[in-house]
Amino acid sequence: MARSIALLWRRFPLYTGATALIVALQALVVFVWRVPYGIVYSSFVFPPLLTTLVYAFVWADTGSEAPPAGSIWERVLERSWAVIVVDLGVTFVQSSGVAGIQSGDPLAIASGVAVLIVSAPLIFVDTSATVDDMPVWWILPGAFWHGLRTVRSGTAFLRAIAIVALGLLVLLAEGQLLDWMLSAHVANAAFWAEVPLVAVTIPPLAALTALVYRDAKKITAGADAPDDT
Repeated sequence: MARSIALLWRRFPLYTGATALIVALQALVVFVWRVPYGIVYSSFVFPPLLTTLVYAFVWADTGSEAPPAGSIWERVLERSWAVIVVDLGVTFVQSSGVAGIQSGDPLAIASGVAVLIVSAPLIFVDTSATVDDMPVWWILPGAFWHGLRTVRSGTAFLRAIAIVALGLLVLLAEGQLLDWMLSAHVANAAFWAEVPLVAVTIPPLAALTALVYRDAKKITAGADAPDDT
């Protein structure tokens, strides 16, 4: 965690500006354009853009020699669509698990927990879609292949579950904040309880995920190395 914070601090103005821009764009959709279900639709597009940016720059900053900024931005632009698609699918899967937990039915709760645990490795798929070198036509299947195979070690799998748990804490905080704002009669409570909170938590969670994925890839590479003994 300390390492991810240090990497975020290294480009603090970039991540702060990008986070503010994401909130502003979602506010434009909801309050200016007044798109029906604007919070939902905009959350499918804009937060993944921020996630892609953090992945790309954190990954570059952890390398032995950081590539030029232009090539990092090029990576962000060419891979954002894949992260949007992957995150949309992962959101639907994990939402079904959360819905089961919230149902109150013991069987549904157990199945919901199982879904979240089984789906935990999916958090590395959008990371792979951003940082791994693959031809365009292979980005989605390649990202699933690279992302899922990195959790073959127990350590990586447990870390994936921990990151999912942190995301659930954000979701819980969002619900508590919404309840407080509704009781306080805050205007547009649904927007202010969800959008800014999600946006400000994306950089630390994405940075942590990128670092965990890098470590998991090293473990996987070591496991795949031929045994010379």
